[in-house]
Amino acid sequence: MPVSKQNCPVTQCTFGKNFHFFGYYEKPQWDLSGKYLLGLEVAPIKRYMRSDDTATIGMIDLENQYKFIALAQTTAWNWQQGAALSWLDFFDDGNWLSYNARKQDGSGYEAVLLNIKTGEQRKLPMGIYNVTPDHRYGLALNFKRLRYAHPTIGYAEPDEGSRSGGRPNDAGAVARPPDHPADDGLFRMDLQTGEVKLIVDLESTVQIGHDPSMDGAIHWFTHPIPSPSGHRVLFIHRYAREISKRHYWSYRLITAGINGGDVYILDQSLSPHALAALDPNIAEEAVIKDRHEHGYSHDLWLDDEHPMAWGHRPGGAHYHVYADKSDAVSILGEDCLTENGHFSFCPANPDWMISDLYPDAEHMQTLFLYQLSTGNRIDVARFFHDPEQSGHCRCDLHPRWSRDGKTICVDSTHNRERQMYLVDVSAITRA
Repeated sequence: MPVSKQNCPVTQCTFGKNFHFFGYYEKPQWDLSGKYLLGLEVAPIKRYMRSDDTATIGMIDLENQYKFIALAQTTAWNWQQGAALSWLDFFDDGNWLSYNARKQDGSGYEAVLLNIKTGEQRKLPMGIYNVTPDHRYGLALNFKRLRYAHPTIGYAEPDEGSRSGGRPNDAGAVARPPDHPADDGLFRMDLQTGEVKLIVDLESTVQIGHDPSMDGAIHWFTHPIPSPSGHRVLFIHRYAREISKRHYWSYRLITAGINGGDVYILDQSLSPHALAALDPNIAEEAVIKDRHEHGYSHDLWLDDEHPMAWGHRPGGAHYHVYADKSDAVSILGEDCLTENGHFSFCPANPDWMISDLYPDAEHMQTLFLYQLSTGNRIDVARFFHDPEQSGHCRCDLHPRWSRDGKTICVDSTHNRERQMYLVDVSAITRA
């Protein structure tokens, strides 16, 4: 198996009694100059967030002893994806960033654009999940729906604990939204004008390749990722009759045009429990053994024509690469990329992929590089994961590239805190 180890230098870059992290891995964390690193500062709590838990948005000065510079505050955040922080490179020489916030009237969420030089702010009508490469559009989802269907990546709702007997992690903590309405789904929001367009709705999506297991289930979209050209978007369609049982979830991997329409179902993974729910002659116990053998999680684009995702297919669980709008599928790193992780490609040299692994039996998380041209995997660092921070408030490494491809930033509870660390991989990527 082409796996080797090369320990790379690791430097902690956030400090203090509070926790610091960034979240998901597909957004630019470094500014254009390479001097500032975006991050969040939150109280040192080890529980699901509440609607009044405040996160301070700031940037770490990499040229001034890692000083944390506070910029703004928000209560729209979660442990996995933070507040969807992102630099907006094409706004005023890269001096603008975006983050999500709670609307003051309590009606939902909005995106805030902030100029770090002038302090100017602009507010847009929906929270952003991702942005297109030209930073013209934000891809938006209904975070209230996500709070019910996918609490890990939703935002806490006010007074939700009283609904579920004080258990805010539960789906029952908030009211169930409609199963698959025609006015909800994936939205495109113009970052200059704030104009919002629903480009893929849930109702129409359910009718494409409809399966009986979709009836009576609640549906939602996650992980919308724009293609490198920004012309298409890749996302995951999930649905389930019982949200609280993760093995009941079914999945479809979909691409669509950024202007709406041109929807293509790349792949689907039906929960075996969905069959048991439909047919009383199928005992649920008969499919328990398959509970972890289906589904998709993390997605990205290899290039403009090839979306990819970690997922389960008849040949097993792998990083699968698809030819968009076709049935062609291949496996990346079949002999060494054998576990799920959060992957992305080096912006300076896309021959290199970074990814991570979930904690092993010793609570250690592995960070590794994979070279596409050689098929070699290099494990570069290991981090301890605090078992007290698990479930919805776990801390995945979520590795993010510097723009020059020399450094990786990760979130980690290595010291039983939650801080950010820099890993110098230049000795490998410059070779």
